[in-house]
Parts: sequence; C-alpha cells; structure tokens
Amino acid sequence: MAPSGTQSASPIPRLIHLSLMVTPVAFAAVVWFVIRTRPMPPAGNPVVHFALVGVALMAMMAGALMALRIEPRKAGQSDASYWQATLPRAIMIWGLFEAGALLVTIAGLLSAVMLYPLLGTMAFLGLMIGFTPGRLAGG
Repeated sequence: MAPSGTQSASPIPRLIHLSLMVTPVAFAAVVWFVIRTRPMPPAGNPVVHFALVGVALMAMMAGALMALRIEPRKAGQSDASYWQATLPRAIMIWGLFEAGALLVTIAGLLSAVMLYPLLGTMAFLGLMIGFTPGRLAGG
C-alpha cells in the first residue's frame, strides 16, 4: 500500500469534472419537460434571449481558449503536483462551460424555444468531453 503522500490526485479532478457535467444536463432535461408539458408564452423581449445566448456562447468560447493555454503534465511531474497547480484553472474553465450551458437553458425557458437548450447542452457536453482531466494533463 502506498503512503498517503504519494497517492494519485487524479480521482479528484475527475469527480469535480463529472459533478460539473450533471447540473446543466439535468436542468436542460427539466426545462425540456416544462416546455413540452405546459404551454408557456414567450416572456420578455427576444433581443434579451439572443443576448443571453450570445453571452453564454462567449463564455464557452473564452473557457475553450483558456483551456488551450493549460500546459500538459511534464515528464517527471507527479499527478498530485500537477493537479495542485492546475486544478484551480481547470475548475474555472469548466465553470465557464457550465455557466454558458445554464444561460442558454434559461434563454430557452424564457423564450419557450427548446432549440437554445438543445444546442447549448450539446456544445457544453462537447467542450466537457474535449477538455477532460486526462486530456488537460496531456493523456
């Protein structure tokens, strides 16, 4: 059995990554159910809905650009030391992805248009799959 100081830290980033993936997907499912079961009139100005979608997509693109700047793990570097330095930035990036998906879903709820949450959730899942902890570490 390995001493506690040398255990791998890689399950923690994976757990955080997976937990951040659950919320927008569950929220989009609830919004889809609400829109399908209850006739909802569009609320507010459509320009606001488009603005929410634009801000959400900009947040997702900013997160993707920031994720591209994370350096992969060096050859002799341990998982624990790599994730100690990288995890705060990775959480911020995944949080931008999550915020974008939630904003797009709110725009869909306000406009009663299911296309926004569908596209936002698909973009979110694509980004989260593209920037998993293993891929950020260079695996």
